[in-house]
Amino acid sequence: TGFVSSTNTADLDFETNQDDILTIVAYDDQDTRLTDTTQLLITILDVNERPAAFDSVFNIVENRPVGFEISPRLVANDTDAVQTLTYYEVGTNTLVDIDAATGQITVEDSAFFNFEQTTQTIFQYEVRDGGTPELRDTAFITINIIDENETPLFTQATYTVNIEENSVAGTHLMNVLALEQDSNQ
Repeated sequence: TGFVSSTNTADLDFETNQDDILTIVAYDDQDTRLTDTTQLLITILDVNERPAAFDSVFNIVENRPVGFEISPRLVANDTDAVQTLTYYEVGTNTLVDIDAATGQITVEDSAFFNFEQTTQTIFQYEVRDGGTPELRDTAFITINIIDENETPLFTQATYTVNIEENSVAGTHLMNVLALEQDSNQ
């Protein structure tokens, strides 16, 4: 009848194979079995595929300064080789910044990353492929905040006391107070 169809759609992948040649043979229905052949030139057209964002878990030591780079960077992929992926925060996240071009996460609110205040934060990010149409995927970022031993702090920078001359050894001068910042001490 001349009807030609694909039987293996896995071969129809622009990223691995942009064209193909199919040889078609026609047989007559006589005893002589005469044949003719032709070629069907197949061009596979690219279709934009959705990028893939992956859930990521990071561990950072508390009290990192604003601008601190959390490693490693976010990783996403796209089977479309010529597209540039961009990364975005989902919602109103003021704790970190995500570099749209590189996926690098940096601390924006260093006060939040304090183990004594919170031990973990989870938020969502999005990756876009820039194709036509632009496709996107979302995933979650989990940041675990690791405790570090912090220096105790005196409640005053300077203490002043008066004492009479010739006081006996062991005379109580005053009480000073230093506060431990670590929750487990």
